[in-house]
Amino acid sequence: MQLCAIPTCRIRNRHLPDCDGECGGCLPRVAEEGLCCDVCVGRAAAALTAIITLTGDARAIAYGEVRRSTGGGSNKPGSRSPGNDDAMDALDAVQSTLTTIARDIAETRGINLHGRSNT
Repeated sequence: MQLCAIPTCRIRNRHLPDCDGECGGCLPRVAEEGLCCDVCVGRAAAALTAIITLTGDARAIAYGEVRRSTGGGSNKPGSRSPGNDDAMDALDAVQSTLTTIARDIAETRGINLHGRSNT
């Protein structure tokens, strides 16, 4: 039996015999396939989906391609706001971090970035 590798993964209201029941749950979930349970995999997938969904809008705002408010401003050509260098740097850092994590996971699991097994 493989337990979920996520340190905070616990079954709500399932406690060890010596627990006073004050915690949310003591017992970790079982990982049926891989190293993480289905609940933690679902949470990670939802978080990555949110990142993917918001990335385009965040980049457009950082590059000054869209206005952030509905009032004021000019619609004249060349009147868009300048890009926000700090925001662009932060987005690049997030992308770099996620790419590094994905490569590390792929290498650890023997998967290349094209989804085929290296073993």
